[in-house]
Amino acid sequence: MGDFLNEMEQKKFGDEKVRAALKDLKNLHRNPLIHPEHTIADAHEAIALMNSIHVVMVHMLKEIPVVAPASEPQAGSLPAPNSQGERA
Repeated sequence: MGDFLNEMEQKKFGDEKVRAALKDLKNLHRNPLIHPEHTIADAHEAIALMNSIHVVMVHMLKEIPVVAPASEPQAGSLPAPNSQGERA
């Protein structure tokens, strides 16, 4: 994770807030837990980890471009096939 973050920083790839949130997640939670002798000690640590992941996800989702919804099928066009490849 550190290698990816270092390369993202060097190339200024991605949003600065996303990179910062990922660094915090790595430094505060991932690095300590990667060692087998370390575990999540209590519910407070688990909640802190969950919240840190949530923060990173929120920052990342804000950066994903919004795609316009697919248009409705035109009258007279064939419906999309179902999971078996059959048309309704």
